[in-house]
Amino acid sequence: MYFTTKESFLNYLADRGFLDSSAIKDLLEQQEPIDYMIRTGIMPEDKLMAIYKDVLKNVASNITIKDINKDVLNTFPQSFVLNNRLIPYKFDRNTNSLHILTYIPYINVGLTNTIKFMFKNANNIIFQYAKPSTVKNLLSSIYIDSNKEDLNINVNVESQENKHLIYSSDIISMGGTPTDAVSWVNYILFMAFQKNTSDIHIEPTEEDLVVRFRVDGVLEVFKRLSVSLKESIVSRIKIMANLDISEKRKPQDGKIKLFIDDKRLEIRVSTVSTVFGEKIVMRVQIPENLLNRKLEDAGFEDFELEKINRAISKPYGMILVTGPTGSGKTSTLYAMLQKINSPEINIMTAEDPVEVNVPGINQVEMDEKAGKTFANTLRAFLRQDPDVILVGEIRDAETVDIAVRAALTGHLVLSTLHTNDAPSTITRLQDLGITGFLLSSSLLLISAQRLVRKLCNQCKIGRPPTELEIEQFNLHDVDILYDANENGCDHCNYKGYKGRTVITELMEITEDIKLAIQQNRPISEIREIAISHGMKPLFESGLLKVRKGITSIAEVRRVALEI
Repeated sequence: MYFTTKESFLNYLADRGFLDSSAIKDLLEQQEPIDYMIRTGIMPEDKLMAIYKDVLKNVASNITIKDINKDVLNTFPQSFVLNNRLIPYKFDRNTNSLHILTYIPYINVGLTNTIKFMFKNANNIIFQYAKPSTVKNLLSSIYIDSNKEDLNINVNVESQENKHLIYSSDIISMGGTPTDAVSWVNYILFMAFQKNTSDIHIEPTEEDLVVRFRVDGVLEVFKRLSVSLKESIVSRIKIMANLDISEKRKPQDGKIKLFIDDKRLEIRVSTVSTVFGEKIVMRVQIPENLLNRKLEDAGFEDFELEKINRAISKPYGMILVTGPTGSGKTSTLYAMLQKINSPEINIMTAEDPVEVNVPGINQVEMDEKAGKTFANTLRAFLRQDPDVILVGEIRDAETVDIAVRAALTGHLVLSTLHTNDAPSTITRLQDLGITGFLLSSSLLLISAQRLVRKLCNQCKIGRPPTELEIEQFNLHDVDILYDANENGCDHCNYKGYKGRTVITELMEITEDIKLAIQQNRPISEIREIAISHGMKPLFESGLLKVRKGITSIAEVRRVALEI
């Protein structure tokens, strides 16, 4: 028997009396049900292995570190191996079969195809199953304990100092009252993860140390700690991020690789000296979320998806995603890349920094000290036979000039820019020295986007629209509007909102707009042409979500200006 989904395996266990069917729903909400069942005692390892032997047959209990072929393993990124809990360890050239050790009993077709894409010679994938503890110990030996004499594997090893593990059981046992800097930092990181926090701010004041979380785009105070903890907490975070703890005046940047239970996080750390000490901001990123991001899940309307899909299917031209920091630009670009990623095309990205390693894509991280600027890297890309190029951000005239010329010479170029709306992006590019003719010839699509909070479906409050709202927002056909419940509920952590969705001013560069750009028409005129061709201004895009009960007028007003 072969399982392709978590649900099919759990249903099999329930049908045969190994599992209470009422537990399936809760288990499906876990990141990895197998780990959860073992950790909580629902399914001991020995019982699980007995089921594997009976059902999956292909059980391997004697694989050791010496059985792992370094050339086979090195074909796969470390993040891919860890995130999917599998170890490619042997390739049989006689049968063109790749052997993979894992403890996950459900393997979907997409993962199998990705493995075949990454290991070109494999016509057949053979999954072999072992105890979770066996697989985890092997992964630990490969990627952490790099000093073992019997470990002869050339991989990108994360040192013990730069890879940290936090277990929920340890946090729960604290009872919410850490006693030292290490446990406080672990507690803060764990709670940030639990609350789906995008940024953690640790701010010294004269009287205390304030910890704030940015959740769904809004900062909130999480804790106020004793000022006596200030130095030790800052030092602990610096050590985790491999920063210089003796340097307290100059800004520093670093990264923490973190596992919370079985979930991988990457945390970008930035320090800056203030009047009362060093402030730290940590950007929390979950690589798996970016890898699994789809355009259809971001919140784009159907007519917007049509325009985006039309643009990314073009063989050449430029697509720009604009907006302030935290508006989802990177997520949108990664979703576009995921949509077009295939073995038939060469995709190259220049990023600062690389957000997540994507199988099948050639990614380069910028390093100005080493001469790896966006401009220099783009020049090198053009000698690498690329089909698609992603530029993390257009910052200067040199970069935009090369990007535009790449778009004009047979390459699809994707990038970001900091502008308030779609039409003003044209002005910004002209200010950087690009002529109207080059712009009109290279641009395909501009998406100026924001993220708005979604109303909690469990506690949102419905009401009829007021007469003023009906007239002001043209809601004559709307019978009910929804507002956030000020008191919230358990589901939304008493905020009234849960999660975010995208609103966008999506300007497709039509022939009329090309002509207007060539003739240097005013931006106000270009905006009118774009609207007549179906572009929704940001506020109107937000109203589409209001009509559907996804968000509130108050939230759209907070994020987007009325025009």
